[in-house]
Amino acid sequence: MERASSRINKQRKSRLKRKKSVASKTDKKSVKKEISDSKTQRAQSRRNKSSKKISTKKLKNIEVESRLFSYLKLYIIHLPTLFLALIISYLTYLLITNVSPESIKHFLVPNTYLPLLILAFTSIFFLSSYILLNTRKGLTIASIFIVFLFLSLQQVLIDWKIAVIIILPFVLLEITLTLVKRTK
Repeated sequence: MERASSRINKQRKSRLKRKKSVASKTDKKSVKKEISDSKTQRAQSRRNKSSKKISTKKLKNIEVESRLFSYLKLYIIHLPTLFLALIISYLTYLLITNVSPESIKHFLVPNTYLPLLILAFTSIFFLSSYILLNTRKGLTIASIFIVFLFLSLQQVLIDWKIAVIIILPFVLLEITLTLVKRTK
Protein backbone atom coordinates (compact mmCIF):
# COMPACT_ATOMS: atom_id res chain seq x y z
CA MET A 1 0.00 0.00 0.00
CA GLU A 2 2.83 2.37 0.88
CA ARG A 3 4.73 1.48 -2.30
CA ALA A 4 1.72 2.24 -4.42
CA SER A 5 1.16 5.60 -2.71
CA SER A 6 4.85 6.54 -3.07
CA ARG A 7 4.73 5.58 -6.77
CA ILE A 8 1.64 7.76 -7.21
CA ASN A 9 3.36 10.65 -5.45
CA LYS A 10 6.42 10.28 -7.71
CA GLN A 11 4.18 10.32 -10.76
CA ARG A 12 2.50 13.50 -9.54
CA LYS A 13 5.86 15.16 -8.92
CA SER A 14 7.13 14.21 -12.37
CA ARG A 15 3.95 15.64 -13.94
CA LEU A 16 4.44 18.83 -11.98
CA LYS A 17 8.06 19.07 -13.14
CA ARG A 18 6.98 18.60 -16.74
CA LYS A 19 4.30 21.22 -16.31
CA LYS A 20 6.84 23.45 -14.62
CA SER A 21 9.29 23.16 -17.49
CA VAL A 22 6.52 23.85 -20.01
CA ALA A 23 5.05 26.60 -17.89
CA SER A 24 8.39 28.29 -17.24
CA LYS A 25 8.33 29.23 -20.82
CA THR A 26 4.76 30.54 -20.58
CA ASP A 27 3.83 31.67 -17.08
CA LYS A 28 5.64 31.22 -13.75
CA LYS A 29 2.67 32.35 -11.64
CA SER A 30 0.38 29.57 -12.85
CA VAL A 31 3.08 26.99 -12.02
CA LYS A 32 3.42 28.28 -8.46
CA LYS A 33 -0.34 28.11 -8.08
CA GLU A 34 -0.43 24.51 -9.37
CA ILE A 35 2.40 23.50 -7.04
CA SER A 36 0.64 25.03 -4.03
CA ASP A 37 -2.63 23.37 -5.10
CA SER A 38 -0.93 19.99 -5.36
CA LYS A 39 0.66 20.48 -1.93
CA THR A 40 -2.71 21.24 -0.39
CA GLN A 41 -4.21 18.22 -2.13
CA ARG A 42 -1.45 15.98 -0.74
CA ALA A 43 -1.96 17.41 2.74
CA GLN A 44 -5.67 16.82 2.48
CA SER A 45 -5.14 13.25 1.33
CA ARG A 46 -2.83 12.65 4.33
CA ARG A 47 -5.48 14.06 6.64
CA ASN A 48 -8.12 11.83 5.04
CA LYS A 49 -5.92 8.76 5.53
CA SER A 50 -5.37 9.54 9.20
CA SER A 51 -9.07 10.27 9.68
CA LYS A 52 -9.89 6.91 8.11
CA LYS A 53 -7.66 5.19 10.65
CA ILE A 54 -9.38 7.05 13.47
CA SER A 55 -12.77 6.29 12.06
CA THR A 56 -12.08 2.53 12.01
CA LYS A 57 -11.03 2.72 15.66
CA LYS A 58 -14.15 4.70 16.43
CA LEU A 59 -16.26 2.16 14.56
CA LYS A 60 -14.85 -0.67 16.66
CA ASN A 61 -15.57 1.29 19.84
CA ILE A 62 -19.07 2.05 18.60
CA GLU A 63 -19.66 -1.65 17.88
CA VAL A 64 -18.57 -2.62 21.39
CA GLU A 65 -20.69 0.13 22.92
CA SER A 66 -23.68 -0.86 20.81
CA ARG A 67 -23.38 -4.50 21.94
CA LEU A 68 -23.20 -3.41 25.57
CA PHE A 69 -26.09 -1.03 25.04
CA SER A 70 -28.17 -3.78 23.42
CA TYR A 71 -27.59 -6.09 26.42
CA LEU A 72 -28.43 -3.26 28.80
CA LYS A 73 -31.53 -2.49 26.76
CA LEU A 74 -32.64 -6.15 26.95
CA TYR A 75 -32.23 -6.18 30.73
CA ILE A 76 -34.18 -2.92 31.00
CA ILE A 77 -36.96 -4.32 28.83
CA HIS A 78 -37.19 -7.41 31.07
CA LEU A 79 -37.24 -5.47 34.37
CA PRO A 80 -40.87 -6.45 35.07
CA THR A 81 -39.68 -10.06 35.21
CA LEU A 82 -37.15 -9.12 37.86
CA PHE A 83 -39.76 -7.23 39.88
CA LEU A 84 -42.10 -10.21 39.68
CA ALA A 85 -39.29 -12.51 40.83
CA LEU A 86 -38.54 -10.23 43.78
CA ILE A 87 -42.20 -10.04 44.80
CA ILE A 88 -42.62 -13.81 44.65
CA SER A 89 -39.34 -14.30 46.52
CA TYR A 90 -40.65 -12.01 49.25
CA LEU A 91 -43.88 -14.06 49.40
CA THR A 92 -41.78 -17.23 49.69
CA TYR A 93 -39.85 -15.63 52.54
CA LEU A 94 -43.11 -14.71 54.29
CA LEU A 95 -44.41 -18.26 53.83
CA ILE A 96 -41.27 -19.77 55.33
CA THR A 97 -41.08 -17.39 58.29
CA ASN A 98 -44.77 -16.98 59.22
CA VAL A 99 -46.48 -20.26 58.35
CA SER A 100 -45.75 -23.49 60.16
CA PRO A 101 -44.56 -26.35 57.95
CA GLU A 102 -47.19 -28.70 59.33
CA SER A 103 -50.02 -26.48 58.08
CA ILE A 104 -48.83 -26.57 54.45
CA LYS A 105 -47.42 -30.09 54.47
CA HIS A 106 -50.61 -31.77 53.27
CA PHE A 107 -52.05 -28.97 51.09
CA LEU A 108 -53.93 -30.59 48.15
CA VAL A 109 -51.46 -33.48 47.83
CA PRO A 110 -50.30 -35.31 50.97
CA ASN A 111 -46.76 -34.71 52.21
CA THR A 112 -45.65 -32.38 49.36
CA TYR A 113 -45.43 -28.84 50.78
CA LEU A 114 -47.08 -27.72 47.54
CA PRO A 115 -47.44 -23.96 48.31
CA LEU A 116 -43.74 -23.74 49.13
CA LEU A 117 -42.77 -25.63 45.99
CA ILE A 118 -44.98 -23.46 43.78
CA LEU A 119 -43.68 -20.19 45.21
CA ALA A 120 -40.06 -21.35 45.11
CA PHE A 121 -40.44 -22.61 41.54
CA THR A 122 -41.95 -19.37 40.24
CA SER A 123 -39.41 -17.15 42.01
CA ILE A 124 -36.45 -19.21 40.75
CA PHE A 125 -37.97 -19.38 37.28
CA PHE A 126 -38.47 -15.62 36.94
CA LEU A 127 -35.12 -14.77 38.49
CA SER A 128 -33.10 -17.18 36.35
CA SER A 129 -35.05 -16.16 33.24
CA TYR A 130 -34.14 -12.54 33.90
CA ILE A 131 -30.49 -13.26 34.61
CA LEU A 132 -30.01 -15.49 31.55
CA LEU A 133 -32.52 -13.62 29.32
CA ASN A 134 -33.79 -17.01 28.25
CA THR A 135 -37.09 -18.51 29.39
CA ARG A 136 -36.27 -22.11 28.49
CA LYS A 137 -33.01 -22.11 30.45
CA GLY A 138 -34.81 -20.45 33.36
CA LEU A 139 -37.40 -23.22 33.31
CA THR A 140 -34.66 -25.86 33.29
CA ILE A 141 -32.82 -24.32 36.24
CA ALA A 142 -36.03 -23.86 38.22
CA SER A 143 -37.04 -27.47 37.57
CA ILE A 144 -33.67 -28.78 38.77
CA PHE A 145 -33.86 -26.70 41.95
CA ILE A 146 -37.42 -27.78 42.68
CA VAL A 147 -36.59 -31.46 42.25
CA PHE A 148 -33.75 -31.07 44.76
CA LEU A 149 -35.98 -29.08 47.13
CA PHE A 150 -38.74 -31.70 46.91
CA LEU A 151 -36.31 -34.52 47.62
CA SER A 152 -34.81 -32.69 50.57
CA LEU A 153 -38.31 -32.02 51.97
CA GLN A 154 -39.01 -35.74 51.64
CA GLN A 155 -35.78 -36.34 53.60
CA VAL A 156 -34.02 -38.18 50.80
CA LEU A 157 -30.25 -38.23 51.19
CA ILE A 158 -28.73 -36.85 48.00
CA ASP A 159 -25.20 -37.92 47.13
CA TRP A 160 -23.36 -37.14 43.93
CA LYS A 161 -24.75 -40.18 42.07
CA ILE A 162 -28.34 -39.15 42.68
CA ALA A 163 -27.49 -35.54 41.78
CA VAL A 164 -26.01 -36.65 38.43
CA ILE A 165 -29.06 -38.82 37.74
CA ILE A 166 -31.31 -35.83 38.43
CA ILE A 167 -29.32 -33.23 36.49
CA LEU A 168 -28.39 -35.36 33.46
CA PRO A 169 -31.86 -35.53 31.82
CA PHE A 170 -32.31 -31.77 32.13
CA VAL A 171 -28.90 -31.09 30.61
CA LEU A 172 -29.47 -33.55 27.76
CA LEU A 173 -32.88 -32.01 27.07
CA GLU A 174 -31.36 -28.52 27.02
CA ILE A 175 -28.57 -29.58 24.66
CA THR A 176 -31.02 -31.34 22.34
CA LEU A 177 -33.37 -28.35 22.19
CA THR A 178 -30.45 -25.99 21.56
CA LEU A 179 -29.17 -28.14 18.67
CA VAL A 180 -32.65 -28.43 17.16
CA LYS A 181 -33.09 -24.65 17.39
CA ARG A 182 -29.73 -24.03 15.66
CA THR A 183 -30.53 -26.35 12.76
CA LYS A 184 -33.73 -24.44 12.00
